[in-house]
Amino acid sequence: MAVFRQGLSEHIQDELATREEVDSLEALIEMALRLDNRLRERPLAQRLYNRCFVPF
Repeated sequence: MAVFRQGLSEHIQDELATREEVDSLEALIEMALRLDNRLRERPLAQRLYNRCFVPF
């Protein structure tokens, strides 16, 4: 699991550091995927919000 964790981006590693340790590689992969998806969604959601709600 340590090798997998070291191969992750710093952002994902930082997020994982704030979470409770998991007991299997499969659980670690699932958590990393969820975090990665969420981190990728944030900028897109922000761009869509800014485009739709431009102040006058």
